Amino acid sequence: MNAELKTLIDELASQTSLSNDEADLRMAKAFALVSTPEEKKEAGEYLRKAIARRKRPDVDVKSILGEVSEILNLSYIAKRYFDKDRAWLYQRL
Repeated sequence: MNAELKTLIDELASQTSLSNDEADLRMAKAFALVSTPEEKKEAGEYLRKAIARRKRPDVDVKSILGEVSEILNLSYIAKRYFDKDRAWLYQRL
């Protein structure tokens, strides 16, 4: 994987305030530099690791919500009120 691609992925993973459209544009720009399926797989793995480094290990939303998470349908709330998916809502919580 080339240095420019790593830089774009690192920038993408570090910016938490991007809109979905802006993140998609930056992702497309980064992955346009990929030429083979092996490079795409390597870049995807690097992106997953970069995003994982950004997560706070001391915060577990599922345990904080406890029984409430079983009652609330976060997928429905995210889609209905924010037009986003459940992962997006969990990230915000």
